[in-house]
Amino acid sequence: MHAHRFETVADAIATVSATDIAGIKPDSRLVEDLGLDSLELAELLVTLLDDGALDDVSVADVRWETVTVDDLATGRLFAAARVQASDLARHRTRAPRT
Repeated sequence: MHAHRFETVADAIATVSATDIAGIKPDSRLVEDLGLDSLELAELLVTLLDDGALDDVSVADVRWETVTVDDLATGRLFAAARVQASDLARHRTRAPRT
């Protein structure tokens, strides 16, 4: 399953950017290694959402400089973001100390 998702993500990266698919590796960083700009990142996320390769995207606090192809393919990136968001929501709903 993971190999198929990697291929899906790599194909999407090659489609939205000028990146040769042969140069896309699991540990390639989207910005630092592959040179994706903000528009290409947005197009990539929309493409992956439309293709069903991503279920949910919360990108507000993502440091794109360090995100790898494997982070997208495995869903680790957004799973971690959902945990952080739920932790933040819990802290906001607590009653203030007096």
